[in-house]
Amino acid sequence: MQLSAASASWNIIFFENFSNVPTSTSTTGCPSWTPNNSASSQQQVYFASNTGTSVATRCWQCDTANTPSSSTGPNGGVVDANGYADSGVLNTGAAYRYMYCEASSPNYPTVSFAFRVFKPNMGGNTTQSRYKYWYHAYGSAIGTITVTAAQYNSGYSQASISTVDTFTGQRQFAASDDWYERSTTVTYSTTYGVGISFYYVSGTNYTGDIAIDSLQVEAFF
Repeated sequence: MQLSAASASWNIIFFENFSNVPTSTSTTGCPSWTPNNSASSQQQVYFASNTGTSVATRCWQCDTANTPSSSTGPNGGVVDANGYADSGVLNTGAAYRYMYCEASSPNYPTVSFAFRVFKPNMGGNTTQSRYKYWYHAYGSAIGTITVTAAQYNSGYSQASISTVDTFTGQRQFAASDDWYERSTTVTYSTTYGVGISFYYVSGTNYTGDIAIDSLQVEAFF
């Protein structure tokens, strides 16, 4: 369904605060989950080319409060129990879960982690989608994260990708620092579905526990 421009608005395609992801803090564990809004998730996989995906070495973990390692990671998830977070305030409570990369040995240096959330058929088509999430990057050995968004054609097959964000190095300087938000709008000719993936390559030592929380993808139609 394509609505007229006059009646179009931003619609939530999926929101994920990871509240139903099992806690897993091992260096090799792989928690799986079914996302909200009838989306799909896949660990160790990321959007790597216009029509394809690639596989990383490790999964992202899920935790509350602190990660197991000192001097890296947040000490709580962003406050988003009632929907997408409207500030970067964190909370150490068990209700505030987040995804993170456990960079303890043997997961450094240059070990890859990935997960993706996607919905090839979003029930309409659009020329714009918006990708929003919060991140915490505390640790002197934070590596490089690359966030990619996927577009799907009318047959609900992956047709292209766009880089939403990429950076290297820490952005927070204490576990108690607020989370930071990223929000990027991507324009297409037409897309019938959306997806987002998080691909991370660890740094030089264990203090590279980067984290993602309160993920929301929207489409304008």
